Amino acid sequence: MTPRPRPGPLRTLAVLLSLVACLWSSAAWAASERRVALVIGNAAYRSIVALKNTRADAEDVSAALRDLGFEVMTRLDVERAGARDVLRDFSRLAAGADVALVYYAGHALEHEGRYYLMPVDVKIDDADALRFDAMPADDVRALLQDRVPGLRIMIFDACRNDPFGGRPPPSTRPEARPGAVPRGLQRAAAPRGLLTVYATAPLDVAEDGRSRNSPFTRAFLKRLREPNLEIADLFRRVSADVREATAGRQVPDVAGTLDAAYVLNPAETDGTAWARLRFSSRSDDLRDFLARFPRSDYAADARFRLDVLDREVRARQDRACGTEAERIDALVAARDAAGLAALRNQILCPASLGRVETGLREVERLRGEEGKRRVTTEACERERRDLDNAARAGNLRQVEEMRRRLACPANAEAAESALASLRGRAGEAERPAR
Repeated sequence: MTPRPRPGPLRTLAVLLSLVACLWSSAAWAASERRVALVIGNAAYRSIVALKNTRADAEDVSAALRDLGFEVMTRLDVERAGARDVLRDFSRLAAGADVALVYYAGHALEHEGRYYLMPVDVKIDDADALRFDAMPADDVRALLQDRVPGLRIMIFDACRNDPFGGRPPPSTRPEARPGAVPRGLQRAAAPRGLLTVYATAPLDVAEDGRSRNSPFTRAFLKRLREPNLEIADLFRRVSADVREATAGRQVPDVAGTLDAAYVLNPAETDGTAWARLRFSSRSDDLRDFLARFPRSDYAADARFRLDVLDREVRARQDRACGTEAERIDALVAARDAAGLAALRNQILCPASLGRVETGLREVERLRGEEGKRRVTTEACERERRDLDNAARAGNLRQVEEMRRRLACPANAEAAESALASLRGRAGEAERPAR
């Protein structure tokens, strides 16, 4: 066998450059693709069994998809009158999207080959009511096929039983499962480029679960957090997780054919991360970016943005400190110890805490001095009244005794005046007698 010649340096360099260009173009495409999602969570049913987890399921799936760059339209407890509006609004959002995902958690039924999602105010007494009052899942599928040229994904966390076509086998009846509440759908032939994921197998029921999320949605959220997981592998792992969580009672089902592999949660490059974070107003986001990509070409921009945010935070803190300082000074001037004590529990500026403590001590000191002044003033006034009473009574000896023992210096002048007046009158009284 003739050995294959080794590639030369120029050929190796050309291959490396081609690989780098391919990776760069893939990353740029991932960052620029448009991904949209419709998330519906119906829980507050009025005429049929209400569901415990579906609202939380929808809220958590919406948050996870937003973190992955999806434009998410979330609708909770959809009624019959609003069902068409939901599809109309999502049709406008999904037009021309690269990826469109529809997630539904709630009651659903299959009858005569058609799938129906249940609005919360639906009352299904017979098949005719089902046809006219429920939302056909085929309408959702048609919307995706008409408006989305790229990848289309439908996820139904619902049962797949048919109440009008006979009861399911005993092993699949809701009452045979602790905590299980029917949610309903069945398989349909899916066109290429459309992936349909069911939480359970045909004619089976899906458990609502006893925690915040159903077993299926809990597994789905867990696997969404794994980066670089191809979508087929993602749902294989979700299926395994659900089987394990329900001890084999519930087995998810995936239908459809994709033209190419796809990753819902691609590992971020510094470029895609910066595109997501460059307008963030959270300092922690930028610090996390710098920790993950310290040598990125965007690191200088991130540090500049972080410095701007830190200056804004410091400016807000300075304003808060100034406002608190003015309030503390006003409370001290008003001798309002109760106001200072209440403010101490609401402090925003660290420096204000020491200022409050100092203010409390100052208020205590001022109140003490004020109390002393009040006592002194009252004593002086009392002494002055006694002095005036003795002078009016003409009691010279008492006035002289009070003058010797005078406690308030302010009353000295009044005492001297009273003594002079009393002594003058005493002298005038003695002259006629002589």
